[in-house]
Amino acid sequence: MKPSFPKLKQINFKQINFKQLNLKQNLKPYLPRNPVLRDLIVCLIIWLGLELVCTAIASALNVSPVEIRPQQLLALSVLLGIGGACFMAASTQMTLARTVPGISRKRKRILGLMSQVLSWLGLVGIGFPLLSLSFWLALWVMSPLRA
Repeated sequence: MKPSFPKLKQINFKQINFKQLNLKQNLKPYLPRNPVLRDLIVCLIIWLGLELVCTAIASALNVSPVEIRPQQLLALSVLLGIGGACFMAASTQMTLARTVPGISRKRKRILGLMSQVLSWLGLVGIGFPLLSLSFWLALWVMSPLRA
């Protein structure tokens, strides 16, 4: 006897009241309200996605150099990815600290500069898989020209 599945009802998008769905309120429980923690989680998710995609592309094209062991590269990428996410969270904290009343102008400038430096270091750490893949692809494309 074949299992019977209920027929799916077609959705009429003209009848849906999107204001009533309130998607912004429905997505709120998934991310924390603390902006520092939210930035940390988002940066870790971005790094993990880049790591998975770049590893898949590198293994599919077989472009990773033989001299570098995959375990060492993965350990370096994990350290840089987690460190980059922490740097991004720290830069968010410093940016928020500038809004506290009573801080001198000089201290606000120093916090702003440190926040920018930490943001760039964080982006380099998070984007390390993409940077390494682009470097390998450049070497892979240039290798026939060298020979």
